[in-house]
Amino acid sequence: MEIEPAVVEVQTIIRPKLERLIEYVADQAEPIAPTFFTDLLVQLIEDGVEEDLLAWCIKLSKTAFVGIQFDTVSWALADEILADAERISKTFLASEETPH
Repeated sequence: MEIEPAVVEVQTIIRPKLERLIEYVADQAEPIAPTFFTDLLVQLIEDGVEEDLLAWCIKLSKTAFVGIQFDTVSWALADEILADAERISKTFLASEETPH
């Protein structure tokens, strides 16, 4: 399957930030975060179409509810990714709306 250009662009923006977050939380005593964010990274890498990215954004939005104990740094790193995901979701949803 060919990866859509918009997906490649999102992967290019998000992947390094997500990898930095994973690296940081892996060095902390927080057991849930490395697995949760690594699963998100794998899903992001495997995404090929815009719909996959929307599903990814929904999974990412559950970050605050999976029981991760964030410190100031990990929350700032995660928050940056969440802000990117929000912009991505709005962009994809807006492009599907039909003008009146």
